[in-house]
Amino acid sequence: MTEQGIKAALAAKEKELADAVEQRDRLIIKILTLQADVRALKASAVRTVLAARLGEDLVGLSEAIRSVLRLSSTPMTPGEIKRTLTIMGFDFSRFANGSAAVHNTLKRMHHQGEADYVVNTGQYSLKPAFYGR
Repeated sequence: MTEQGIKAALAAKEKELADAVEQRDRLIIKILTLQADVRALKASAVRTVLAARLGEDLVGLSEAIRSVLRLSSTPMTPGEIKRTLTIMGFDFSRFANGSAAVHNTLKRMHHQGEADYVVNTGQYSLKPAFYGR
């Protein structure tokens, strides 16, 4: 094989490899998207069935906030908590102002001694005594 032939064969194989890698990456993205869709549909189905059986919301705002704070390794601002709850699928539609509801709940939790508040950062964390609840 000539030098030109080797260069052409190498270029062809490099292109084939690049195409295969791109195809793999597209498949991985599709797989990740499908996995997220399946998880969301499963969660929705479970919530729908349980809510229909109970005839009410399964988790209130206070308990949802407690869970977020328990799972967080660092204190969080009310905005961070609301974003986390929204991502988790918490339904804020029953509140006129979801952000105010989160903030007021956190203030109440602080005044009742359930949560710590850091004045400098505006962040809240759950007190250790409430982690087991």
